[in-house]
Amino acid sequence: DGYSICEGDCADLDPARNPGAAELCTGVDQDCAGDGDAGCFTCEHVIPGVHATIQAAIDAATEGQDLCVSPGTYVENLNFGDKNIRLAGLAGPGLTIIDGGGAGTVVTVDDGQDAATVIQGLTIRNGDYYGGGGLRLNYTEPTLRHLWILNNRAPNQSSGGGGIYLYNGSPSLTDIRFEGNWTEGGGGGMTMGYFSHPTLTRVIFRDNTTVYYGGGGLYVGSDCGPNLTDVLFEGNSARLGGGLNAHNSRAMDWTRVSFRSNNATYAEGGGFNLYNATVNATVLVANSNYSKLGGGGGSVKNGSWLTAASIRVADNNAVYGGGLWIDGSVTQLDDLLVQGNRATTKGGGLYFSGNTGNITVTNARIRSNTAGTEAGGVYHTGTVAALKSVLIEGNRALTEKGGGLVQWNGSLALTNVTIHGNQALLGNGGGVHLKS
Repeated sequence: DGYSICEGDCADLDPARNPGAAELCTGVDQDCAGDGDAGCFTCEHVIPGVHATIQAAIDAATEGQDLCVSPGTYVENLNFGDKNIRLAGLAGPGLTIIDGGGAGTVVTVDDGQDAATVIQGLTIRNGDYYGGGGLRLNYTEPTLRHLWILNNRAPNQSSGGGGIYLYNGSPSLTDIRFEGNWTEGGGGGMTMGYFSHPTLTRVIFRDNTTVYYGGGGLYVGSDCGPNLTDVLFEGNSARLGGGLNAHNSRAMDWTRVSFRSNNATYAEGGGFNLYNATVNATVLVANSNYSKLGGGGGSVKNGSWLTAASIRVADNNAVYGGGLWIDGSVTQLDDLLVQGNRATTKGGGLYFSGNTGNITVTNARIRSNTAGTEAGGVYHTGTVAALKSVLIEGNRALTEKGGGLVQWNGSLALTNVTIHGNQALLGNGGGVHLKS
C-alpha cells in the first residue's frame, strides 16, 4: 500500500489500512490514527460526561443521536427502549467494555429498531439471562459492527443464545467475535428463531458451548435463513452440530465458511449438522472436527438440500462417516477433497444412506481415509448416488471389506471413477466390495 510500519502503517499486510486511507466508520481504525472512529460520529452524548452511565445517556438521547463511550469498563445492563440511536466505543472493543455483572442481558434491543441503530466498537461480556446473555434482539434489525461478545450465559434449555438471542429480526453482523459463551439451550454463541434472516460477515465463533441441544457456535431455528460470508467456527461444542446446527431452516448462502476443531459430544455433525435445511455453499472447509455418532466434518440429514463447490474435508473423526454423513437428502458436491478422515466403523471418508434423497459428487479426490471396519473411502447404502470424475485412492478398511468403496443396496452410478491403491487389511475387496 506504499506505507511501511515506520511510516505509521498499523497493518502492513492489509492494504485497506494505512495512514492515507479514508476512515470508513466501521469500528476498524482504517487511517491508523489511533483514534478509532473519531470523526465518524457527532457524539451528542459522551460517556462519562453529563451522564455518568451509558443507560442514563440512552434515556436522555433522542432519535438518531450518537452516544460515544470513552475507554473503560462499565458494569451495566442496557435497554435501548424504542429509539434508533448509535452507540460506539471509539477506541474499539479492546478498551471499551460493557460488563453485565451476571445480572441479566447486557444489551437489549427489542422495540422495532432498524438498521439506523448501530452498536459498534465494544466488548459485551458477563451477561446472564435465559434467552440472550450478551444481546437480546427481538423484532429488530440493528447494525452490529466490530464487537467482542465474550463469556455470556443463557442458563435455560428452552431458549438459548449465550452470546446473542435473535427472534424475528434481520440484523447485520460484521467483524464480530463470539468467544467463551455458554447455554443450556441452542446456540452457545448465537441462536435465532421465527423468520430471522441476519447477515454475518467476518464473524468468528470460538470456544462456545451448548450443553443440551445443538449448535455450539450457532443455532439456526425454524424458518430462519442467515447468510454467512467469511465465517469461522472453531473449538465449539454441542450435543450435535458442534459448530453449527440448522433445524427446519430456510435457504442459506455460505461463502468461505470454515469449521475447525468443533465437537459433537453426543450425536451427529462435528462441524455442522443440517436437518431439513437448505444451503448453497461456495468454499466450505471442515477440518479436525469430531462427532460421537456420524459425520465428523458435517452431517446432512432428513430432507436437507446442500449444493456446494470447492469443499475441503480433512482430518475429521466420527463413529461412521468420518468426513461427511449424508442421509436422506439432496446433495450436489463439486470440487471436493476428502482426505485423512477416520471412522471407527464404516465410511472413513463419506457415508451415504437413507431410503430417499439423491447425491451427486463430481470432480472429487477421496484419499487416505480410514475405517475401523469397512469402506475406508466411501460407504453407500439405500439412497441414489452418482460419482463422476472421482479418484478414490489410498484409503484403508482395517478389519473388514472394501478399502476404497462399499456398495450395499440402493443405486450407485460410477462415471470416470479411478479406484487405486486402497486396502482391506483383513477382508476382501481392497478396492471395491459389493454387498448382497
